[in-house]
Amino acid sequence: MPDVCCAYGCSNRRTLANAHLSFYRIPTNKSESGANRRDKWVAAIKREKWNVKQINNARLCSAHFTTGKKSDDPCHIDYVPTVFSFKKTHGKQIKSSLERYERSKKRQRTLSSNESILLPIHEVGSFNETKINELVEGDCLNCPSENEITQRAVEIGTQTEVFVTKEKQLKRTLRKKIFEIQKLKQKLQICQRQLKFTKEKIIDYINIKEKALNFLTGITKPALFEWIFQEVKSCVKPIVKTMSLENHLLIVLMKLRLGHKNKDLALRFNISEGVISKIFCLWIKQLANVLCNLIVWPERAAIRANLPCCFTNFKNCVCIIDCTEIFIERPHNLTARAQTYSTYKSRKTIKYLIGITPAGAVSFLSSGWGGRASDKLITIESGFLDKVCYGDCILADRGFLVEEELATRGAVLIIPAFTKSKSQMAVKDIDLSRQIARVRIHIERVIGRLKKYQLLTSTIPVSQVDLLDIQRFQIITEGYKS
Repeated sequence: MPDVCCAYGCSNRRTLANAHLSFYRIPTNKSESGANRRDKWVAAIKREKWNVKQINNARLCSAHFTTGKKSDDPCHIDYVPTVFSFKKTHGKQIKSSLERYERSKKRQRTLSSNESILLPIHEVGSFNETKINELVEGDCLNCPSENEITQRAVEIGTQTEVFVTKEKQLKRTLRKKIFEIQKLKQKLQICQRQLKFTKEKIIDYINIKEKALNFLTGITKPALFEWIFQEVKSCVKPIVKTMSLENHLLIVLMKLRLGHKNKDLALRFNISEGVISKIFCLWIKQLANVLCNLIVWPERAAIRANLPCCFTNFKNCVCIIDCTEIFIERPHNLTARAQTYSTYKSRKTIKYLIGITPAGAVSFLSSGWGGRASDKLITIESGFLDKVCYGDCILADRGFLVEEELATRGAVLIIPAFTKSKSQMAVKDIDLSRQIARVRIHIERVIGRLKKYQLLTSTIPVSQVDLLDIQRFQIITEGYKS
């Protein structure tokens, strides 16, 4: 029967396939190392419960030794097996143990060689004068001649001159290198100062204070900035790995708030214009997906609970609506030009319907429409009427002629009175118009706050029109693509 390794978890056998392995007996109590080594082996292979007969018949393969074979040197790491499947071994510790062993053996060899040179004390007395003379005569026979000594001296002198010359060359090279190192250190100091100055010029979210944050982004509190960042960061990947994601968001909000050109932002953040464009396009889409969930149509009870005092004459009012327009570049497509031309602005625009609660919260925002679309068309087609319930009151301007559509849903439209064919409005109509104007000012203020974001007051270029209304404003985007 072939030998089988007795180690716990090992299945190696003495076969042709394992010819490279050696199989060792467990040391006996009669060995030079004594019983202590046998106990260590038995403990290492986890066979403490074996009897003497089992231990004597057991074999251990060489796979359980670090160097592949056992060692009888107590200082060697393989004096006891250490490699097992149930035991974690660290390569650094094994390497360190082997290096210590090699250093120890090297010291022993050095001491042995030095001791062999010395003459033992008991042999010193056996030296007599005859032996000394024999040694002297023998050495004299081996002495070199005068010519050999002269030739050797010349060779040594030549070598000395060569060494002196090389030493001088090395010293010159060393002085040159030291001078170069000093120059490089000076350049390094200059570069470090320039880098520090550049970092101070570069905008970083970490160094921005609350007032500066409000000016740059329109966000009044750092906590709000952090909330937006936490909501969006999981949806985006960093465009610039050396820049924090907070600075990515800061770039987008600065462009929205201040209307900076890409070149301006690139200089401020020390990156390229192309990277600025990528950051803006990626983040603006994710911001839209996150922030659109904040526009909700509140329950009527919530509106009543937060109704301002100026709405005492309009207690059933749930929404104030108006339209706002954003300028865009002229499309190349003729159909798109016709769809986007606004007679009110006399320019190409995209039009949105905005609705707010009496308390001033934005409760409705339509998709983008061409500037040619009327207020009535947008109100009907945008889905606003689906939000209205029976008994609701809607405040609007004169252009929103949707009284009939609201009436079919049991709602009321209140708009300023018309003079129509009359030369002058009645006192009652004038008073009502003033009351309506006094509460409709809230929607004007909300739109005014939106227009504080300079990007919305500028002319949107062709390349960014699709970002105004993602996946909704199909007429304009298709017109630009064609």
